[in-house]
Amino acid sequence: MILPIDAIEHDVKNALTHSHLIVEAETGSGKSTRLPVWAMEQGRVLVVEPRRIACTSLAEFVAESLGDKVGGKVGYAIKLENRYSEHSNIVFVTPGVALRWFAENQLADFSVVVVDEFHERRWDTDLLVALLQQKQSHRTIITSATIEGQKLANYFGAKRLVASGRVYKVDVTHLREDSRQLPDSRYLDSRIKQELELRLDETQGDVLVFLPGRKEIQQVKSTLAALCESRDLLVTPLHASVSDEERALAMTVQSKQKVVLATNVAETSLTIPNIALVIDSGLERRNVQRNGQTTLMLTHISKASAAQRAGRAGRVMNGVCVRLYGEHAALESVTPPELQRESIVEPMLAAAVCGHRLETLSFIDSIPEKSLTSAKAQLLELGAIDQDGITAHGHKLAPLPIDTVYADLVTKMPTRVLKEVMIDLTAAICTTGRLYQLTSNEDVLERLEQEEKYGCDGELMVGLVRGRCYSGVTVDPDALREAQGLSDQMRAAFELPALEVASRYDRGSGLPR
Repeated sequence: MILPIDAIEHDVKNALTHSHLIVEAETGSGKSTRLPVWAMEQGRVLVVEPRRIACTSLAEFVAESLGDKVGGKVGYAIKLENRYSEHSNIVFVTPGVALRWFAENQLADFSVVVVDEFHERRWDTDLLVALLQQKQSHRTIITSATIEGQKLANYFGAKRLVASGRVYKVDVTHLREDSRQLPDSRYLDSRIKQELELRLDETQGDVLVFLPGRKEIQQVKSTLAALCESRDLLVTPLHASVSDEERALAMTVQSKQKVVLATNVAETSLTIPNIALVIDSGLERRNVQRNGQTTLMLTHISKASAAQRAGRAGRVMNGVCVRLYGEHAALESVTPPELQRESIVEPMLAAAVCGHRLETLSFIDSIPEKSLTSAKAQLLELGAIDQDGITAHGHKLAPLPIDTVYADLVTKMPTRVLKEVMIDLTAAICTTGRLYQLTSNEDVLERLEQEEKYGCDGELMVGLVRGRCYSGVTVDPDALREAQGLSDQMRAAFELPALEVASRYDRGSGLPR
């Protein structure tokens, strides 16, 4: 199949022999799958994707296109899983993995680094690009559908290439009478159901619904239950923590008409086949800094994200995008960089592990001085850095897949048993979703009081991570799977017993029973 990106194949291959590249191309152009293969002519390729699900899906697609299986010519490495070898020519990784490998050997095993979907402006991607820009040791390709290409080309000293055009067209409709109406979370499930009832008969393919989080996905799924039964629809979730089976269901054509309920993980890189209709809530959950703390908040998407979402309907056929907000809603042009809206404690520690001071690196957008001062003070207080750079304690904190403050608590536990407890508690706290909900039934809550006599949320969370069941407690299976994965990873790092044989402890003394 000929894709828009194919028009610049010769230019890419020619320029890559002597220059870094900034490649601008619309969503659906094929840049995420074609560019890594073309770059193989220059040596081993590391492809940095902002999301785990993109890493695994793209690796599978590219491997298949090369007549191979994942783990051979093409592999991937994500937080809790990897399938690649030293002989893999292309390795897809998340930014966190790329930074860890940079700290270990400056990415010496690779000749070309492809940084995909830069427009998302995650802090770890911005940091990696800043490190590559300073080191200038790898031929680098930075891609996106929405970045300011010339600004980035000037920053990185790169050649800018643009692949224009789409394979399929997308008609966009806005549903609010007031053209300035902003995205609204009220009655979201019922509005989506109503729109599906109106449009399913005229929709030949599948439907992709963009929602801000797992909570809304579950609500909409419940609301659609009766419609699914009457119309023989298949409804499946797609977010960062779905199981392999759920991901496969969302990413493949099914015998039934399918409705995929997705967070913004589906905005970029992923090609979900057969999508003819996109319904966009215009909402996402985004980290913002308030009173010195980073908080996950419900907010409006940017115009750039809206364009990405609409493009999901134009990947494999002509499509329609229905936006549940006004045509002239006052959305931001682009999503603000995380380095400008979050605490930068984690980025500063990651830079220190890589041998650099964050404040001395050059970024495409400057970091607020107040954020730099605050992060440095916190890391100095924790003993993670000193005037000479990262400390031995900082080296212990950096690899842990949890917030630095929680990592500090884990490392400072005085006994192995308490360390296990703190690992399981912080794993529960640091999941991206809410681990559990309590019933409002008073009789059931009385039974819960007998089962967990201290009435302590911490005790309850540790018990849930360790596999206990409690009366009146509904557990989110995705959040639980994520928490147990984090616990397993940290237990392995500290050479502690596996979660299945967690040590029993005494609440008062912290000593083994």
